[in-house]
Amino acid sequence: MKTIFKSVKRKGFAVIIASAVVAFLIIIVFIGSAAIIADHKGAGDTGEIITDENAPGFIATSSGAASGVCSNVLTNAQAYFGLPYSQDPPHCGPDKTYGRPGVSHLDCSGFTSRVYHDSGLASATGWCRATANIPSASFLTKVAGSDINEAAKIIQIGDLILTNGHVVMYAGPGSKPNTDLIYSSSGLHAGPGGSNLGPHAGTYNIWTEVKKSGGLLGVYRSTSCSGTVAKVTPTNNKTVTIDPGHPSEVGPGTHNDTTKPKITEVQVVYDIALKTKAILESKGYKVIMTKSSVNQKVTNQRRAEIANESGSSAFVRIHLNNGGYTGSFVEYPDRTGTYEDKNGKSKTGPPANVLAPSKKLSEILAKTIKSSTGLKSKGAMSEASVSTDNESIKQAGVLVGSLYTEVPTGTIEVIGIHDSATNAKWAADAANQQKVATGIANGIIEFLSSK
Repeated sequence: MKTIFKSVKRKGFAVIIASAVVAFLIIIVFIGSAAIIADHKGAGDTGEIITDENAPGFIATSSGAASGVCSNVLTNAQAYFGLPYSQDPPHCGPDKTYGRPGVSHLDCSGFTSRVYHDSGLASATGWCRATANIPSASFLTKVAGSDINEAAKIIQIGDLILTNGHVVMYAGPGSKPNTDLIYSSSGLHAGPGGSNLGPHAGTYNIWTEVKKSGGLLGVYRSTSCSGTVAKVTPTNNKTVTIDPGHPSEVGPGTHNDTTKPKITEVQVVYDIALKTKAILESKGYKVIMTKSSVNQKVTNQRRAEIANESGSSAFVRIHLNNGGYTGSFVEYPDRTGTYEDKNGKSKTGPPANVLAPSKKLSEILAKTIKSSTGLKSKGAMSEASVSTDNESIKQAGVLVGSLYTEVPTGTIEVIGIHDSATNAKWAADAANQQKVATGIANGIIEFLSSK
């Protein structure tokens, strides 16, 4: 993606710049859709805005007559995948045709212009645009300037992202955390898994790559869609984020003072998470994990952001409770709180519309876990009501992971292993872990089915 945004400097480029503008517009649309697929905050890019609308399983929707016109750009773009990249005339393809027949090659602006043309979004004349001329297109509206944070808030599938000498189309959230899907035509970039010299789909963190390219020149949208295309909305409720607890800023999850066998919370909950993931995926659900190995350290804030960015309909966190309680309960946020971290930076959350669904999710999970394990249960409990030494709860009344989440969440606390050898033995048993996983999966499925 890095080279995609580099300026394309080829001999004769100035000659075709007028015709490339339209093409450039189309590429921007592609980048828009591609970027939606990826998460909008890459690892370490703490200044970027993340929007939960831009995530896997989401498509652009709109109201009124615009819905059919503005929602077909991705399908029209895919018709050109595999064509070679070239700036040779005609860089947008034949004027009088629609679709791939007769089109032998496309450059970046030619590709985006062509897709806008085929989708009925470009003007009847002057639709073929060079990259540099996209801002002057009468059929486009500039919806964001050089501020990446602002662009990330409003980006929609089909939007065109313009950088120095390049344009791509935003296609949606990526298949992996912190990635975006973009549609683009490039002679400079070899896409993941091989060379893609021409129209293709690629998965990247779009905003990180824009920064590397020297910055954003603007985000453009069809005037036919402006004000009518809503935020990206889920096509289904089958994406969920599973968060096996620890290690985090709270602790490593390795405390096991007196237990025999010597097991750790971080290992047990990771094993349960993997079993839960397997059950859900076998039933057609998409599962996002907040970490990829047992001892990978992820902050609680970042865990919540992964759930937001992935487009999940539920954020389920798995822990073993402190002490030796032989049972389970599920915590949920029941209020919006403000927490100030050690650097003096404050955060208010979660949004009010997350509270009731979080309680519902937690009540269902408490029920299904009790049913599958046979363990006693305290049911669903508000985070503020649980006795704790956690500073975020003391100050804000909610866990950090809940404070930053924008989707329904529940924190499962299963059997306590720290002070009970009997409980530790129960938790170490793979068959019992499977029972917990079954209860979690059943609860998630029931919750998502009820939405």
